[in-house]
Amino acid sequence: MPRPDPSRTGKTFPVDPDSLLATHVERHINLYLDIGMCIACVLVVCCTYAAADVLLSRLL
Repeated sequence: MPRPDPSRTGKTFPVDPDSLLATHVERHINLYLDIGMCIACVLVVCCTYAAADVLLSRLL
């Protein structure tokens, strides 16, 4: 016999949001680190380009 849907029976189970967040972060930490590394690389390249542009405009 199939189990009834808990949302229809009105019974709810307490959920700890901190535990859910910790589980989510543990599962996806490598993805977040990769995204952060990509953003850092883009930031370094953009800042280097801007600094080179400023230096070259002052020299010429």
